[in-house]
Amino acid sequence: MLKIADLNHWAGGLIVACENGKDPIWKIHSFSLDMNSLYHLGTKIGLVTGRRLHTGQPGDTFSAGQKPIMEIRMKEADMAEANASNVALDLLRIHSIITRALSITSEKSQRFAQDGFPDASTKEGFLCYARSFVSVLHGHHLTENELAFPYFRERLPDAPYDLLIVQHQELVHVLDEVKAAIEEVSADRQAAASLNRLNQALRRLADLWHPHIGIEQDHFTAAKLEALINREEHIRLGKLFAEHGQKHMGPGYLVVPFLLYNLTPEERVILARNMPFLLTHLLVPVVWKARWASMRPFLLS
Repeated sequence: MLKIADLNHWAGGLIVACENGKDPIWKIHSFSLDMNSLYHLGTKIGLVTGRRLHTGQPGDTFSAGQKPIMEIRMKEADMAEANASNVALDLLRIHSIITRALSITSEKSQRFAQDGFPDASTKEGFLCYARSFVSVLHGHHLTENELAFPYFRERLPDAPYDLLIVQHQELVHVLDEVKAAIEEVSADRQAAASLNRLNQALRRLADLWHPHIGIEQDHFTAAKLEALINREEHIRLGKLFAEHGQKHMGPGYLVVPFLLYNLTPEERVILARNMPFLLTHLLVPVVWKARWASMRPFLLS
């Protein structure tokens, strides 16, 4: 059997998706869901055929219900196909996520400093969102420093790589201030003072962030990289960069929905093509749904 998606990083070996010929097969490694939850999970991804419920005991393998999953895959493949892979656009997409999250976190920190949190759930959601923002920005910069910049340097030697790396270091310093302020907000019942400190740190971060991505986007354009790299290499790099970034972001049950739902639905489909199918169609919308639910007010629909 050809393994097509291994979710060990995100799910701790929860599920492995395999393909045997044309029929997808899920192998359950471990589950702690009650019967109602499992039935709901199964109907979401086509594990229920007729009225028969596949209970999914550890070690079991079973048909995934080829038609529903293949229909989803074909529809999303068509949407993604209309947007040819280009690693410059992949980086731009991550920049868009971070830019929106920076704006939302800054705006909400100022509002909550003035008016307070309306309830405990809102505070929890804000903290989850802000922590995810820090994690994603950190992972993104590691991917650029360790993979993207060394690769681009050989093909686009005129870009100011040394300056960009120095700017990353400056951003890391301010990001540490943001992270510390987030934890102060978490520990502070009143939180107004710590929210003001967070907002100030976010403003300093924005002052560095926007000029920085301007330089990157001026030098690493889709047109330049399309001329230098063939389509297969763009696809390979997109997956490589995504996997590297995800290894340095977490927790997955917050970071993955954060990545997906800070994008419009059209852009979301394109980003998701570099993620395992079960991650975006099983773990995020079903298994992890309750764990990231408090972030919903800060995300796009």
